[in-house]
Amino acid sequence: MMKEDFIGLKIGSAFVTAAQVSGKPEKGLRLEKIGWVERTRDQTAGPSSISDTKRLLKECPMHISTVVSNLRKASVIVRYFRYPMLSSNQLEDALRLEAEQLLLLPQDEICLDWHLNSQPSLVFSNGDGENGGEIEGILIAIPKEDMESELKVLRAASLFPLAMRPSSTAVANLYLAQMGTDMLKNGSTCLVHSTPSRTELVFMYSGPSLYFSTATTRSNNRQDAVTHINDAIRDALWYFQYNLKKPEVSTLAFSRGLALQNDLMQGCKTAFPEIKCEEWDPLDYMTINGVPNIDMVRQNPELQAEMVTCLGLALG
Repeated sequence: MMKEDFIGLKIGSAFVTAAQVSGKPEKGLRLEKIGWVERTRDQTAGPSSISDTKRLLKECPMHISTVVSNLRKASVIVRYFRYPMLSSNQLEDALRLEAEQLLLLPQDEICLDWHLNSQPSLVFSNGDGENGGEIEGILIAIPKEDMESELKVLRAASLFPLAMRPSSTAVANLYLAQMGTDMLKNGSTCLVHSTPSRTELVFMYSGPSLYFSTATTRSNNRQDAVTHINDAIRDALWYFQYNLKKPEVSTLAFSRGLALQNDLMQGCKTAFPEIKCEEWDPLDYMTINGVPNIDMVRQNPELQAEMVTCLGLALG
């Protein structure tokens, strides 16, 4: 976790949420503050994001202006990569070229970052590629124009962005901080996190290493949506194990949130009887003393789904 005081800020489709978390994973996390407001639905996306964020800070004062916020734009790319062993400079060149091909933009119009699924000292030790081996990780890229749009919202609300993260990486960081990595010794874990707009699949395996997939559905029929997402989970499990050749998934963890979670869990228990299915509620793994309205979060599945990401952002 970062040393500077900051809050996690999640601008979601239904709520704008904020949270402050203290402590260290090995000694336990403590929830210090939370706040939220419902999104304004009668304005365009830009103005409502600014006004809703300002309203949150007014109604739920955090007294901290530094934030780690989520990348909201649909244009953001979170993509797994795997290359032959490269030097650090070669890797950056390769990722910039890949981002250019994915976004169809010149490299100087793209913001990018990446996460390595190995220790850098090991990855770059024989960077000429002659000794074999592979380098893998997660590429994150977004058009600079869209990044500036994201930053504009924060600046207009008098906030200072310490960092900006995709929601999927924030949820992964929170899960690993609370559950540890020992579980990955006996197989991979797939975390299923549903929000009102999509379902994120986070694969965690030895390292800890990460792989992401996303399932979306526009169906208004509950059963159709559940069937579509369960099919996407099945396809992602197969791709992860047989195409990427990663350790078999032994646990499916469902973050507590939308009521849809129960249907997804039941469907996966039936489809994958050999995989353990369990619920993960991050609030159960935090010290919560004197935080008002926490019961309101637990009683609102849609709000809790958004708050899970916000808690991950609050870790930095």
